[in-house]
Amino acid sequence: MNGIPLGAVRPLTLPSLTDGPGGAGGAGGLADPSQIGAKLANDIKSLDIPQGTDFSSLLGEFVNSVQTLGTRAEAAKDAFLQGQDIDLHEVMIAGEESGIAFDLLLEIRNKLIEAYKEIIRMPL
Repeated sequence: MNGIPLGAVRPLTLPSLTDGPGGAGGAGGLADPSQIGAKLANDIKSLDIPQGTDFSSLLGEFVNSVQTLGTRAEAAKDAFLQGQDIDLHEVMIAGEESGIAFDLLLEIRNKLIEAYKEIIRMPL
């Protein structure tokens, strides 16, 4: 599978809006919005997404990654049930990874459907 592996996805850390110039709990006041925007822009640019990659191919790769995780979890479960040398915690971890990835895929689908419905409701 070419593209972005599921494990490469990392969360962006949002800075606190109440952090002053001195950092967390610093000299009071709200953080400068331009600094927050610049930090988020730098974090997004640091993600290793190839240029020219369209959303549909990224989504397709993610669906394939979720399917691969599901296949691995199923194989780990089958191996454990057949008495092969695999630890229970490895089976549970594979199952949880697969479940979390699937839940994320469902949430992405739900947001896309909501966006589509919102666009359809827009007056011409």
